[in-house]
Amino acid sequence: MANQNKEITVAAIYQSTGKPSPEAIKLVYNSLLKKNYAENVNMLIQLMHDKGLALDDIMNGVYRLVSGGEFPVRTKAKLIEDMSEIESVSYTHLTLPTICSV
Repeated sequence: MANQNKEITVAAIYQSTGKPSPEAIKLVYNSLLKKNYAENVNMLIQLMHDKGLALDDIMNGVYRLVSGGEFPVRTKAKLIEDMSEIESVSYTHLTLPTICSV
């Protein structure tokens, strides 16, 4: 029987569902704004590995922030372009080897 005295936290809910928390989304979003490509890819790989998150879920959350942000159109376009490049390379290097090894 589960311990009925344990508090259910928001963090525990995100962890058990495998969906990225708002904090994880903001971490990636801020990284895209401030860091270079290699740093962003490494941070995403670490986040996916440590928290068991799917790249699609992370990028969908970040896209919502970017598209709703108060940026000039060129800045939004550049951020979305960076996201697509990261997603493409990450998918090729992370997902395909996993699928092929099954």
